[in-house]
Amino acid sequence: MAARARAVGLSDLKELGPPPGPLPEDPLERFWLWAYADAGTFAGQALIDVLHHVETFWDRRLHPQVYLFHYSDLLADLPGQLRRLAEALSIDATGERIKQFAAAATFSRMKERAEELAPEVDNQIWRSNREFFHRGCDGQWRELLDDEGLRRYEHRIAELVPPDVAAWAHTGWLARGSLSNS
Repeated sequence: MAARARAVGLSDLKELGPPPGPLPEDPLERFWLWAYADAGTFAGQALIDVLHHVETFWDRRLHPQVYLFHYSDLLADLPGQLRRLAEALSIDATGERIKQFAAAATFSRMKERAEELAPEVDNQIWRSNREFFHRGCDGQWRELLDDEGLRRYEHRIAELVPPDVAAWAHTGWLARGSLSNS
């Protein structure tokens, strides 16, 4: 928004209200601000916005033209998920071709090719294109929370979406366990 303000101003966005203030430096404070922000009020998407988005396609998951893919499932079985994608798109891919695709789509391989693969590399929006591919695991936010924090988070999730939506949003199809240990 700051770049837009400098480039063309913000006068056409008055109905959105004032821009949000700076986020807290403390990652845990920033996390809770994100988790409890009202819809449309966080710089970016708040937890409520993300879960609403997930729920909109979760509600359509049984439609014959809807296929849900989850990052955890890609981590757990990349070749299997690529095979599923090929089937969804009616692409005949041999086992060998799936292996080739899987080798090219690993996190480490994508990080090596960050200058080609990070979104909007030509716009230089990232401090580092390579760091766009930060660690390649999911659930990093859990490192911020102790047991009480995890219980608080699970309570917040239960306020926002039904258990089946929460479970899939946090673990995908293949992973098992609760939100706090998945």
